[in-house]
Amino acid sequence: MLIIEDHQALRGSLRGWLQTEFVDCCWLEAASGEDALTVTRMQLPDLVLMDIDLLNWDGVHIMEHIKLVAAQAPVIVITIREAPEYRANVNVAGASGYVVWRNVTTDLAPIMQRLLFTTGQR
Repeated sequence: MLIIEDHQALRGSLRGWLQTEFVDCCWLEAASGEDALTVTRMQLPDLVLMDIDLLNWDGVHIMEHIKLVAAQAPVIVITIREAPEYRANVNVAGASGYVVWRNVTTDLAPIMQRLLFTTGQR
């Protein structure tokens, strides 16, 4: 699993929580779009969690590149943006899930479990 988040504290908190929910998973991290592409090319993650609002990076563009390298990996967008048109844009770009940060503790794990079960990763 790859977590892409440019804020170190958020990334660490998310990883810490998810490690308790998904104990058998190996967690990779990236702090930028460039790091995300490098990690994806080297590790081919089973699932990608990404904040689409990365500092100095177009998250939708990064997601499209990740999908080119690791087409099998579902991408779940985690964002503060709640507008329906924003959700539609990331879905067109290839997102498999969309979670608003304020709902991350209730919505993320069930979406991940569904996607991992569907792809046979769990």
